[in-house]
Amino acid sequence: MENTISNRANMIRSTQTWCTNNPTPTMGIPAFAPVKGNVDSKLILIDGLTAIADASTSGVTLDTILLRNVMTTFALKCGDAVSAYAASVNNNTLRAKVTFTISQMNRFKKEEVDDICETIHFEANANMM
Repeated sequence: MENTISNRANMIRSTQTWCTNNPTPTMGIPAFAPVKGNVDSKLILIDGLTAIADASTSGVTLDTILLRNVMTTFALKCGDAVSAYAASVNNNTLRAKVTFTISQMNRFKKEEVDDICETIHFEANANMM
């Protein structure tokens, strides 16, 4: 699974580099620049979280609250998209697996939040078009 995610990130990074080096083909598309900026900022966040995950943690207390908030935010965005898709195809089982609110997530223990986010991640990958 890690290899698949790494391959997707590398594909996005390659596309981002090409778009940065060749701005002419997309200059006429008004919505392209904001989306590219959003992708750029997400890749910076991914790189930062990867650095934290790969770093040595001996003697260092990680800010688990910040990591939990970031993880929850991404999971809820993905969950909302999958929930909308599930509603459009009348798949109530899928919708129940991915529909959560921030207040619901904040009530769970960190281990439970991790499992819920992982479930949302798997369901989003399984239902990607």
